Amino acid sequence: MTWTNSDETVADAVDGDGIRNGLYSIHIRMLDGIDGGNTGVMVLDRYEVGIGFSGVYCSDGAAAEATALVGKRSFRVRAMLKFIAEL
Repeated sequence: MTWTNSDETVADAVDGDGIRNGLYSIHIRMLDGIDGGNTGVMVLDRYEVGIGFSGVYCSDGAAAEATALVGKRSFRVRAMLKFIAEL
């Protein structure tokens, strides 16, 4: 997986293993000219959670775009996850 800091996209395709459980750094940024976002760490556990997003992933991380509903307004966000360690 190739990570670029300028536009925060992932350059290559999904591998067969998919995203793995573990500790990830995460960077979320608002799109469509909205100022905002967040940076932190997250743990992916063995439970499946249904959320609406599109993107790519591999064993090293993921890049996704999603639409979040906040009150009566929807916001598009981009999230970048990078694998740090297995748990």
